[in-house]
Amino acid sequence: MPGRHAAPGLGPFFRELIVFVAKIALVAAVVAVAIVLLVNYLPRAGDDDQLVPLTVVTASPTTRGAAATTLATATTRSAPTTTAPSPTTTAPSPTTTAPSPTTTTEAGPRDPSEVEVLVLNSTTRDFLAAAVSEDLAALGYVVLEPDNYRPTLATSRVWYAPGFAAEAFELGAQVPDAQIEANPADDPAADIVVVLGTSFQG
Repeated sequence: MPGRHAAPGLGPFFRELIVFVAKIALVAAVVAVAIVLLVNYLPRAGDDDQLVPLTVVTASPTTRGAAATTLATATTRSAPTTTAPSPTTTAPSPTTTAPSPTTTTEAGPRDPSEVEVLVLNSTTRDFLAAAVSEDLAALGYVVLEPDNYRPTLATSRVWYAPGFAAEAFELGAQVPDAQIEANPADDPAADIVVVLGTSFQG
């Protein structure tokens, strides 16, 4: 009896079909991953880093010249203007030393002991010149011999020789009513001549 062979089954066919489906699934998975990566890599619409086509503009010579001028102008405007501070020069004020005023102190009246006095009486009162001479001698004056004078004077006089004005005004305090004047005589008889007039109350 011949031996029986087992009828060929469908096993090999199904195995090949499974393998084929697995390969397709694998390829599909790879493609899907690639699509996901590509979608994530490409920039989305509205993103800031969206690629913008670069447009190359070739400037004409005129445009270049204008651009150069504009650039030069912009450079000039943007350049900071530095103004060097002007040096402040203060001219030294001249030192003017005003000459100190020369104070000339006039010599005071001479001491009475250096002044000769002559007393004359133009009134009718006896010994009037002698009495006044004694008073002046008591003050230290060098008194000459008294005498009379004519004509009669209403107002007493104190006449002084050149250079004895100060002494005459000092002596005039003793003859309050007198007029003090320069001696009219060319050759005075003394440094100071006192002529007693009727106004004298001494």
